[in-house]
Amino acid sequence: PSWYVSPKDITDRSANPIGRGGFGEVYTGSYYGSKVAIKQLMGTYNKRELVEYHHEINIWHKLSHPHILPLLGACDKDESGNQISPFMISPFMPNGTLRDFVS
Repeated sequence: PSWYVSPKDITDRSANPIGRGGFGEVYTGSYYGSKVAIKQLMGTYNKRELVEYHHEINIWHKLSHPHILPLLGACDKDESGNQISPFMISPFMPNGTLRDFVS
C-alpha cells in the first residue's frame, strides 16, 4: 500500500513511551531525519481487525487539511512479510497530547 513504511526506516526510536492510551503507546523517533510520533498498537489482532485498520489508514493517508495531522505512514509487517504489532507515524507535535493542548 502507498502508506507502508518499513520498520527499518524508523531510527532513534525512544526506549520508553512518551504517552499511552487504551489502544497503544506513543514513542518518538526519526523518519528520514524528521522527528516523528510513533503510535504502536497493543495486543493481538484478528484478520477482521486488521482489515479495519487498513481501511482507516487508507482514509487518513488521503486526508489533507490544515487542522488534521498528516499520516506519514504505517506498518503491520516486517520486510519479510511477517506480522508485527501495527504502528502509525505522524509528525511529532511538541505541545503534548491533543487533550492537553485543547484544555
